[in-house]
Amino acid sequence: METILNQFGDAFTPWLVAGKRFNTIVSQANLGIPILGKFLPLVAAIVIPEKISQTKDFMKAIEYRIKQGRVVIIYPEAHVWPFYTKIRPFPDSAFKFPIINKVPSFCMTTTYYKRKNKNKPGIKIYVDGPFFPNTTLTQKEQEKQICKEIYNKMMERSKNSNFEYIEYKKIN
Repeated sequence: METILNQFGDAFTPWLVAGKRFNTIVSQANLGIPILGKFLPLVAAIVIPEKISQTKDFMKAIEYRIKQGRVVIIYPEAHVWPFYTKIRPFPDSAFKFPIINKVPSFCMTTTYYKRKNKNKPGIKIYVDGPFFPNTTLTQKEQEKQICKEIYNKMMERSKNSNFEYIEYKKIN
């Protein structure tokens, strides 16, 4: 049960941090999450298209939300791993949207710490930014630059985790 609550927490923490309406870019797989999945498109999700022909409308939806002043959340790692204490690699392409729309990027890193007399970890969230691209670079170079800056900041913040509630092991 705690794992499910942590997944929902990861999905809605941006709302608590942003303090206003937000949209989250999600994969089709998120629509299969029990209970929550059915409601995602109705509340805050912009679903990544399955077909290339849908890409134009997807990009327009993101641009529209940004112009409305909404926060658009991207989980560049693609999947939420509850209570994971490290940062997994993510693609430069995740930063295409802020570059195209000329808006700053922020990152949010969740860390976990040991609490006295409790098995469940405490949670501390860091929000860093704004990160701005170097506009003298090409779009692809800007994506790489912002990705690297954000990844490095998240790696730095993740070192503040001192409690591993779930141990993830690679299966060969």
